[in-house]
Amino acid sequence: MKITAIELGNGNVLEVQHTPGFIKEVAKWRGTTIEEVQSKDIKSFIQTSFKIALETGTLEKIEAV
Repeated sequence: MKITAIELGNGNVLEVQHTPGFIKEVAKWRGTTIEEVQSKDIKSFIQTSFKIALETGTLEKIEAV
């Protein structure tokens, strides 16, 4: 597991604990390589996922490999 610290707009920090598989999914979603994934991409992925879940009541489950 890895922890990525994401700075939020209000000055707080969100620490996201994740696996390499999660980063792979973020890269796929973003249309980039794993090496190019930045903390802002992780933040956008999480925001978009939660927005979809709250609006539609569904969220794709990402299986751990």
